[in-house]
Amino acid sequence: MKIVSLDLQSIPTVIFWDMDIKKISLNRDYKIIISRILMFTNKAYFDNNIKVLEKKFSVKKIISAVVESTDRISDEICSLLSQKYDITFNSKYSS
Repeated sequence: MKIVSLDLQSIPTVIFWDMDIKKISLNRDYKIIISRILMFTNKAYFDNNIKVLEKKFSVKKIISAVVESTDRISDEICSLLSQKYDITFNSKYSS
């Protein structure tokens, strides 16, 4: 899914299906925002979506969000993140 901005009102509601979008804060809830966007990202939109995230969040915050996430970010996206940031991300599908 292609994300064009971090204006929460413009992000497809399916990404935050279990949350009230009006109660989400970019600063306070950055980990869930990053995690959910990456969970709905595929290889075709990876470069675009990571650029959108990097405009608002530091690389350190992005890495932290992915490492701590329990969301099902695909192995393909974890691999792309590993290549981009030169760090190993464990599969989110491992038990």
